[in-house]
Amino acid sequence: MSFYKYVSKYALEKILEGNIRLTQPGAFNDPFEMAIETYNPYEENNKDLQLNFNVLLPQRDISKYLLNNDFEDDNCNDLYMRDLIGTLNNHIGMLCLTKNPASHLMWAHYAEEYSGAVIEFDDGHDFFQGCHQVKYVVDRPKFHIDYFLKEPLIPLSELYIKSTEWEYEEEWRLSRNLKDCHRIKPKKGNMDIFTMNIPDDCIKSITLGERTPLALVKNVFHKVKNTHIALSIAVLANWKYEFRKEIIKYNTPIKEGGVIMSPTTAEIFIGEKGDIGEAAKWMTVSHPMSKFAKSRLNYYSK
Repeated sequence: MSFYKYVSKYALEKILEGNIRLTQPGAFNDPFEMAIETYNPYEENNKDLQLNFNVLLPQRDISKYLLNNDFEDDNCNDLYMRDLIGTLNNHIGMLCLTKNPASHLMWAHYAEEYSGAVIEFDDGHDFFQGCHQVKYVVDRPKFHIDYFLKEPLIPLSELYIKSTEWEYEEEWRLSRNLKDCHRIKPKKGNMDIFTMNIPDDCIKSITLGERTPLALVKNVFHKVKNTHIALSIAVLANWKYEFRKEIIKYNTPIKEGGVIMSPTTAEIFIGEKGDIGEAAKWMTVSHPMSKFAKSRLNYYSK
């Protein structure tokens, strides 16, 4: 099995440089992120709690702290969690991944409308230790405050809860302490950016979108051509609502496994030395489909 991440052109280049962003909960696109309801029947409603979260531990059975969905009380709200999210923003960063490698919606939302990429990761790599699955529920969960008062160490994975509206993402999540990340001060008004070093040996493959500009395709190819990272382009198939992969290289350096050349990919290899470059020149000029393939690449490279 593998993890996948849909990324923008900029994020792809940063990951290939060895850096990946971990995002604070308050910067996610879901406004309900981590914002569970909390029931606090005690008088000390404004008491500051000293909470200890663990980013590696799996979920436990916490049903005894969950209230029925129809439970209503004046002391049941999300005010406490709003404060908690503010605290988490200063201490925790998260990496969102998926098990779904072929989501049209995620291509559109997270990979810049098919101009970015889908990166496949080895889910057995040590880098992903402590990665846990997000739970999807119909109703917003309601926690008794005792969950935070009586548990000395809270697995953060127990708060990976989202609405079923997001179920198509099949999300898994990796959390890390921001103190272990690299901090980047952004432009005024934005949240700080935190990154971690990511080893290239945890990357299995990269699938570029059909709309990825040719310059970036070539740049990515040159970065991975001597690695064990497979590379391909997802182009529109001539049947159904599906993509087909145009393979550029397999998961071996090109000196061992060569490249896979077609009218779609030939333009990438222009400038390569030896037989690869010569074959690319011939195909871009003489192949019956070369005109169509070149026009597509040039259109999305504007």
